[in-house]
Amino acid sequence: MRDDARRRIEQVDAALGRLDAGTYGRCAVGGEPIPEARLAAVPWAATCVAHA
Repeated sequence: MRDDARRRIEQVDAALGRLDAGTYGRCAVGGEPIPEARLAAVPWAATCVAHA
């Protein structure tokens, strides 16, 4: 459980870093926009569904 929580915190921190960098909401693999529905479900998502 602790490892899962630590991993989630790392994912959220990475998402905050992308927000600061201006890349939040863009797929880290292909660069295309991540759909709003995916970000609503998984706000820390770094990739679109196709690249997940």
